[in-house]
Amino acid sequence: MGNNHTADRSGATINDESLDFLHKADRDALHTRFEVGSLRATAHFLWEVDFSPYVLRTRLNRCLVAKGLHAIIAFDAQLDGHLLVKAIWLVDTQQWTEVVNALKLAEQRGFCTLPVTMSLEDIQRHTTKQAYLAEPRVLALWKMIGRHVDFGGNYGRFELFDQPGGGVRALRDEPGFELTINPPLPPTHPYHPHIINDNPPVRSSIDLQGVSWTADADVLTHASASEFIMDIIMWHPSLANRGKTPVVAV
Repeated sequence: MGNNHTADRSGATINDESLDFLHKADRDALHTRFEVGSLRATAHFLWEVDFSPYVLRTRLNRCLVAKGLHAIIAFDAQLDGHLLVKAIWLVDTQQWTEVVNALKLAEQRGFCTLPVTMSLEDIQRHTTKQAYLAEPRVLALWKMIGRHVDFGGNYGRFELFDQPGGGVRALRDEPGFELTINPPLPPTHPYHPHIINDNPPVRSSIDLQGVSWTADADVLTHASASEFIMDIIMWHPSLANRGKTPVVAV
């Protein structure tokens, strides 16, 4: 069927993509990674297995419902093949709590409509699973979904921009909008007991000035990447003009 397969008892690959699961029984239930390796090492007929986009999309929809994400995110109907597998992995294995909270706040403030639909372009922000895992989880997820938060006017969208040689900018792909991820902190800094590797502190000089963002403000260290995201959403000044009920951060 055009797929190249390899297998041992610790794992399996199709077209050089590592598998974490395999359909079983009712076609969209899944085996674990170890089961995949065991099955592929012992049942040669599985070397001919190929799963249709319909089966993969059915599984993706079940994952969204199981994780309670179906009202928060959706995936473009044009996703096919390995991108559907990638979407299943993202939904099934990643923690979305911080991103969900940020999207709910953004919707409350009128900056997005839920569910947001992740496109082919969004999914491809990370070329491989290894590239995704090399970044803190919250920022890696926000890279794919942040552009759906639209502040309007000169404020633009809440995008994160990769920089040549590493690093990331927020809101504007311009000098000064860089984020320092997990910056050095004094040994006695109160953030230390609360630092989480996949949601580390973030330092930036981004602030509001007039009707746009500026990078000339005093440097501020946020307790986590998710706090930075929530702060940016809260800082936007147009709430009173949108007829919304004010939100109080606690």
